[in-house]
Order: sequence, then structure tokens, then C-alpha cells
Amino acid sequence: MHVLVISRSFPPHRHGGMEQHAQDVVAGLIAAGHRVSVITTPFPAEGITLNGDLIISGRKPGSYDLSFVKGFEKLGDQKSLSFLGRSADTKPDIIHAQGFAGIAAERYLKSVAPIVTTIHGTLWSETPLRNRENRSLGNLWRYKHRFAISPSWRKFLRGGTRLIVDSQFSAEELERELGRKLTHAPTVVPLGFDTRPLEHAATDRAAARASWGINEDQILFAAIGRLTPIKNFQLVAKGFSEFNGKPGGNTRLIIAGDGTEKSNIIHQDKLVEALWNFKIMQLPGSISQERAAQLLVAADVFVNADGGTPAFGLANAEALVAGTPVLAFDTGAHREVVRDQDDGGLLPMKDPEGFKAAMASWAKELPEHPEKRATRARRARERFSRDLMIERLLAVYERTRKEAGKT
Repeated sequence: MHVLVISRSFPPHRHGGMEQHAQDVVAGLIAAGHRVSVITTPFPAEGITLNGDLIISGRKPGSYDLSFVKGFEKLGDQKSLSFLGRSADTKPDIIHAQGFAGIAAERYLKSVAPIVTTIHGTLWSETPLRNRENRSLGNLWRYKHRFAISPSWRKFLRGGTRLIVDSQFSAEELERELGRKLTHAPTVVPLGFDTRPLEHAATDRAAARASWGINEDQILFAAIGRLTPIKNFQLVAKGFSEFNGKPGGNTRLIIAGDGTEKSNIIHQDKLVEALWNFKIMQLPGSISQERAAQLLVAADVFVNADGGTPAFGLANAEALVAGTPVLAFDTGAHREVVRDQDDGGLLPMKDPEGFKAAMASWAKELPEHPEKRATRARRARERFSRDLMIERLLAVYERTRKEAGKT
């Protein structure tokens, strides 16, 4: 099968679960023996592995700007699909759009091939405006582009495009946002990814911990994500400081990621500043995939205080594959990833004090027995296998093509 994948960032040159998912889809389809072409925005030249064609649309890397949409219009005008090659056999069998790219694909490319779109969160689900709260002028201005595309988004959802979602939570969010049942019930395909880097790092956990400067008798709390207010890293740092409290403690906290909140996290009070100065708490900035794998394997607990409504929670799944339990708020699709006590624990969203208390309580119960970590990792590898995700996607592709009379 020839699949045309549309992603604003391939290979990932913009941080985010959707961008990484597109990479996993492309790599997984190729590994399964299928041909893959990609439409994306301008990108750094390294890291491209395709067996199909690469088409650049737009002028701004990693962005759904107007030039990206105009590029779709030009591609749709080429009925012979000459932009994908010179012969008819290069025409895609299915188009798989990611996120809001599905709106443009449905409008300009529907005559090319049947279209499926994976929705990674709705128009408002991961914003402060989800429940029509926090409608400050600042937030209204920040999300002005989403207001602008809202009519097109609703029309798209009412159309006939086959939709894929990462979680049952996202399926319910789409109908909640639209205010009625969708034409086609979305198909839930949980995210899968290449687990090998995490498996490789886990073969020598002592080395992973040493690479982050963690001694054998220390307990490591780890978090990864964009340093933005909605991720609640200030709460994580504050909670950690309240039970760690002194430079001689045996616990450590590493929060990896870049963003606007770094200064606010460090300078929220004198105790947190002291832990930062003594390197008890570290914020190493953005890290490579290899370093992220080492951090997740090295950690004794992965902390996710996300205050939004995640469509899946890929970082939670990666932590579980590393064998590391997850402490998170019960929000979005987290309960579909962190399913039971063996995976970790979920706390009520409205209870920040409870979250801080849980961090302190968990510190007393750690470290875990190695076999418990190994069992957790084995279960997670099966659940979040990239091969399983590709198998499920191919079933959606075939069903969509059959309905369109293309088989």
C-alpha cells in the first residue's frame, strides 16, 4: 500500500506528541513493507528516511500557516499527481493527515485518495478555554487563530472523513465540542512507538543512572515536557522541596524540557532556589531522545502534573516501557494509559496538596524491586508496540478504502 502522510513537522523539528507520532507512523509503515510519501513544511535536512516522495508545502517550519494551506490547493490542482511522480502507480492508496492538516486535506485532496485523519486533541481540549473559563484578553488573543478556523473545524467534523483518535477520551471530547454525534464514530488507535531505545537503556540501569549523576542509594523523581504553566512544573518543584527540604537528602528531581516557565520554577521561593543551587533539583533543558530514554530508565518515579486534558499522554507510556511507575493527575486520557496500581497512581485534578503529599509518600516506598520494574516494562511494551499500532491503522485504511470503493 502507498500511504501519503501529512504532518507539519517531519522529521520532528517541533516538540510535541503529534510530531513524534507522525515519525512513528512513517517508520512503522515502512518497516511493515509499505510505501510512504510525506507532505510537510520546510525542515532541517537531516533525519529523512522515506521510500516514497517528500513534498514541501508552505514557508514556515512546523506551522499550519496560510502558505501551508495554499500549498495544498496547488497540489490538489495537479489531478495527475505529478508531484508524487511521473506514472499512475505512484498515486497514493490512502491519505493519512495529522491534526488540523485534515481540514486542508479534506478540502483540496479528497479527489486524490480516501482520507483518514488522526485527531490529537480538539480545538480547545488542551487550552485554558476548554470549559469557557479563563477568557482573559490575553488568552483570547493567544488562541485567536483557533477562533478563526473554528467554522472550518466544525464543518470538517460534520463531514464524512474517517477520524482516528488516540483515546476514548478524545472521541468523547470531539462530540462534546461539536455538540452532537459525529458522522462516523472515531476509531480509537492508542499510540505506539519504537520501544527499542528504552529497552536498550534498561539493559544497564546502573549506567543510565550514572549518566545522570544518580548514586545507587538516591531516589530520582523525573519529569519531561514543555516548561509552560499548564504542565504544573512549579507544583512539582514545590512539592519536591517540601519533603526533600535540605541539601543532604537522598532524593533528586530532574525536569527536562524548554519553555517560558524555567525562571518561575527555579525562583518561586528560597527553598527551591537552594535545591537548584545545590543541584538537588536540575533543569537540563531540551534533551535528545537517547538522553530521554536514559532519564526515564534512571528514574524511580515519573511525575506528570499536567493540568490540561491530554489526548493520550505519550510520556506516561514511555515511562512505563522504561519500567518506571507514573504519578499523575487524573485528567484527559491519563487513566487509559496509567490503568492500575501496577502502572502507578492518579490523583484528583483539584487536589494539588494531595499531589505534593503523594510525592512525599512515594519517596518513602522507593526504590522498587527490580522484578516489579521488569514486569511493568514487559506489559507496557506489549500495550504500546509500534507494530500493534500499525496493524490497527492498516485495518482502518482498508476499511476506509473499501467504503470509498477503492479496493
